[in-house]
Amino acid sequence: MVPCFEIEKLSVTLSPSPNSLAFVNGALGIVPSRFNVTINYTKETLAYTTPVVVYTTSRTMGLEPNINMNYNLTWNFYIDGGFNYLLRLHFYETQLQVT
Repeated sequence: MVPCFEIEKLSVTLSPSPNSLAFVNGALGIVPSRFNVTINYTKETLAYTTPVVVYTTSRTMGLEPNINMNYNLTWNFYIDGGFNYLLRLHFYETQLQVT
């Protein structure tokens, strides 16, 4: 499990864990986390908006765009139905050149 951290009064637990299962390109498998992430924050984008630990949980589809168009990346979340949940997703580009 990725360690918890606290932002103001919101306690956040990041999931999936580093060895969690995910559906990648149509197959169930373990997708490793990235632990060597460097984020360059600016005056406009401060570190508390998205802490580095969020980026270490990122996943990618793969390097072949033609194959990626035929599949998807799917997360399964197991929750207790007696509670309300806030799910916060962060989408970001990991490559400088995007087509």
